[in-house]
Amino acid sequence: MRLSTSWMQQTAINSILSNQSAMAQTQAQLSSGKRILNASDDPVAAAQVLGLQQVEDANQQYQRNIDSAAAQLGLEGNALTQVTSILQSARSLALEGNNATESPSDRAAIATQLQQMFSQLVQTANSTDGQGNALFAGNAVLGTPFVQGAGYDVTYAGDDGQRMVAAAPGMQVATGDPGSNVFMNIPAGNGRFVVQAGASNAGSLVVGASSVANTSTYTPGSYTVTFAADGSWQAVNAAGDNVGSGSYNSASGGAITFNGMQIQLDGMPAAGDTLTVQSGATQSMFDSLGNLINAFRNMPAGSKSSNVVNQQIEGIDQSLQRVLDVQAQVGARTNTLTQQKTTEGNLDVQYQGSISNLQNVDMASAIGQLNLQQVALEAAQQTYVKVQGMSLFDYLK
Repeated sequence: MRLSTSWMQQTAINSILSNQSAMAQTQAQLSSGKRILNASDDPVAAAQVLGLQQVEDANQQYQRNIDSAAAQLGLEGNALTQVTSILQSARSLALEGNNATESPSDRAAIATQLQQMFSQLVQTANSTDGQGNALFAGNAVLGTPFVQGAGYDVTYAGDDGQRMVAAAPGMQVATGDPGSNVFMNIPAGNGRFVVQAGASNAGSLVVGASSVANTSTYTPGSYTVTFAADGSWQAVNAAGDNVGSGSYNSASGGAITFNGMQIQLDGMPAAGDTLTVQSGATQSMFDSLGNLINAFRNMPAGSKSSNVVNQQIEGIDQSLQRVLDVQAQVGARTNTLTQQKTTEGNLDVQYQGSISNLQNVDMASAIGQLNLQQVALEAAQQTYVKVQGMSLFDYLK
């Protein structure tokens, strides 16, 4: 077979170019640290890397969501702690002022302190995060959720929505609680029913603690208890049916019971004095403090004031229980987010390891390959020099 000089030269040049291209590819891999520079280098691995990167990006977004949600829950927890402190201080003042020996000036001073606590409670309920979004407004985060009107009337201007964040595929975690649930709809009285002394009572009857003494016979509803001069009483329901009767010992105090309910009383009733019992009633934290302020500022010490104060103390107790329940929920969500963050951090390491195995270059192997390619290129270059220098005249000397 006849081999032309031009063919041998072209073959040598092609060999040089091929080795140069291979060396350039290896050098690019070494400088970038990646084995796959273009999808054509390894189409199957490139597709796997792309899929893993998408999953890792989503996982990192979930982690950012968790960090943001944890910060929001931390702010809510701090606000709830402050609310607890305000309510506990107000309760202590109410107990201190609910004493017949307190002078009008003392009661006025207590009312002034309670008024400051009321303002602090409204301010705390309107707390915002770093972006100015209200913590307790539901989804209406750009507005002021609690608006104080005349006197101590506070209305809720937010909504009942609960903001959620995606913490993982199919996992939504609440990042806040609407103010209507935290501050407004608090069960009145003992949480099951509330007892109020009649506004026109002429005796010294004072309502104390009340409770459900027998759950099997407890019947929620509206009731009116009427007393006679000798302490005998009769309870009727909303339809006027007699549901209980008995005799109250006004000398030593005591309790009356009917329909599974027990009501502790003190003082002496006058003929015709009444109590109303209402199940399922609610009031806000603001109402409890506002009613206390009005009682200490506008009512003289006595049974009427004591009845109002005792009822508001019950309201504060229920408010404290509501805050405790919400704090427990916030703590549970925070724990869930912490556990999920750990899980997603571990997944992130796995994803990065898988991507590295598919995409990153083996440095030792690549350096060895580069050395071999360099030797091959030098050999090709030397071969070309020899081939180029060959001619027929070399054999005619």
